[in-house]
Amino acid sequence: MVSFDELLGQFSVGENLVNIKVNDDFDFSCKDQIFLIKSGSMLCRGEKDSRTGVRGTQTFGKHDPIGFSEAIAAREMKLEFKPLTDLVLVRFDVKSLKKQVNDANIFAKTIIKYSLSRIFQ
Repeated sequence: MVSFDELLGQFSVGENLVNIKVNDDFDFSCKDQIFLIKSGSMLCRGEKDSRTGVRGTQTFGKHDPIGFSEAIAAREMKLEFKPLTDLVLVRFDVKSLKKQVNDANIFAKTIIKYSLSRIFQ
């Protein structure tokens, strides 16, 4: 069986890698690119809850995706990201991802739709 690290290694070459220093100002909301964290961690902040005024936060780390759900659902990125450490990201093309989703079998598409509906409520 192929491990996730081996599979990821096929994409982790040259132009697909993005190195970000902890203090860099990087725009994670590129409409034509999505990312997977190869190493490092970052803080993700959501929108403020209108009732409580509190923002949800989550720490993203190795192998966490950035922008995949938004790209598949053709939604605007509403999350904010702040690197906590230096990051190495693997960059993917949105058009390629959408093509793979469209070409998937019905079972995979059903899982994707279910997952997206849970993410976006």
